[in-house]
Amino acid sequence: MKLSRRFAAHLAGALCLTFATADAAVFKCVDASGRVTYQDSQCEARAAQSTVKVEAQAPVNARRPQPNVAAPKAASAKPAPRQLSAEEAARAEASARGVRETWQRLGQALNRGDTKAALQELTPGAQERFRPVFDTVVKEGKPFKFDQLGTVQSVAVLGDVLATITLTRKQADGTYAYDVMLMKGRDGKWLIDGM
Repeated sequence: MKLSRRFAAHLAGALCLTFATADAAVFKCVDASGRVTYQDSQCEARAAQSTVKVEAQAPVNARRPQPNVAAPKAASAKPAPRQLSAEEAARAEASARGVRETWQRLGQALNRGDTKAALQELTPGAQERFRPVFDTVVKEGKPFKFDQLGTVQSVAVLGDVLATITLTRKQADGTYAYDVMLMKGRDGKWLIDGM
């Protein structure tokens, strides 16, 4: 077995940690004329769609509903989608882009065998956990194919400082999904904390 496969298996096993899913998704819709809108429900069938998941932070004093209390019945009519303000849409797009760029930088560093650059994309705690793995890959001198870890399916931005990337990876017995957790540093840079 090649070292890169062992590394991919190690990271894939570590990726089995799942994190909270987003409360809401923001849909980026592009109509036939190229007009871009952001809304909180799916785009019309004729519009191109991409998804940015965003979770609003709950107020500190918010109470969770009790499990034995029946929830009110939903209205039969579907509410109209709420269009995000330009500022909300830009903030969601920028956060999701920053998360994806962090993941890409990690992949590029690992593909070229640059342990130092790869570790800079991790939180201090994650650096301690993954340094031995990264060092082993580089010492072996074999190229690592980062895409073996999976394909990015979605990015969920949770509040202002947490995010997850959901990856999928096809194997002989099916397709598996994994989450990668990121945290925003004080400098505003997204860092990978858990894989």
